[in-house]
Amino acid sequence: ATEVSFSFDVGNGPVEIVVRSPSPLNDDQWHRVTAERNVKQASLQVDRLPQQIRKAPTEGHTRLELYSQLFVGE
Repeated sequence: ATEVSFSFDVGNGPVEIVVRSPSPLNDDQWHRVTAERNVKQASLQVDRLPQQIRKAPTEGHTRLELYSQLFVGE
């Protein structure tokens, strides 16, 4: 696997952010993944690769309300 994705839907359609790595991430090493969503933007960073940022939708929910399990996977 050479990419990590962060996707969410706050009521106006899914948003996805993808970070692609030039080398495989499933290399039996630990990797640091930081995903953030706030009122203004969402971001995703893997290790020291460039951070990917998307502006938050102008409408939709501002808080995370889980009605099912939160899934974190590769």
